Amino acid sequence: MDELELTGADGAMLGTARVDPTDQPLPRAVVHVPAGVPVADLADAALAALPGHRLIVDAAALAEALVERGLTLVRAASIMALSLPVPSPGAPVPDVELRPLQDTPDDYGEVMRRAYPPDHPDHEHGDATPAGAAATIRGYLSGEIVGPVIAEASAEARLDGLLVGVNVVSEMPDDDEFEGGPWITDLFVDPAAQGQGVGKALLGHAIDRLTAAGRPTLGLAVTLDNPATRLYEDLGFVVLGTRWNLVDER
Repeated sequence: MDELELTGADGAMLGTARVDPTDQPLPRAVVHVPAGVPVADLADAALAALPGHRLIVDAAALAEALVERGLTLVRAASIMALSLPVPSPGAPVPDVELRPLQDTPDDYGEVMRRAYPPDHPDHEHGDATPAGAAATIRGYLSGEIVGPVIAEASAEARLDGLLVGVNVVSEMPDDDEFEGGPWITDLFVDPAAQGQGVGKALLGHAIDRLTAAGRPTLGLAVTLDNPATRLYEDLGFVVLGTRWNLVDER
């Protein structure tokens, strides 16, 4: 990633951005807010220096200033991590059968679409169609989104033979949001199967396999106000920080 200085109209240094020009579909820039810097000035400097970028910021005030200037907030999420090893989260959940991931993006995409309806905090407009959801799953499975899949920690879940949930665990590269390592790229459960321990079973499987492999951490991002946060906290995940993800759709 490239380091870019952000300066005001008078040439004064306001902060820096770490830029990944190869990120798709938009180049990505991570902007930090140094102590004492006027947030409004930093917002103006970021917009002037980074047109057409997806901006990831670590302060609510900067996110608000960017929204006031016309950017669209895509997601606000807590970055969480679990330090391993930890004891097993518990006994296998009765009736939940876990299987290795399969190359079935259409099937997984349908479950994902049901899991993230329009009123869900993790709903993505691009995943609202069967083709869009399948394309996202293909990106997960191929490693193009986040990184290579860690097959032994990932799984699909079935109840009475029916697919009801998926957990994709990937090898996240080191970046500004996470130090790198196993990362829950997406975990979703069909609404008809929620409350039956499917999500806990998928997480427990990942934690057990990664602990056995000697991996030191497991990370994830959870959208603010997502009720799944409680499950992560109960399992020992701690919040490392919050990130606001914005794009320019003007």
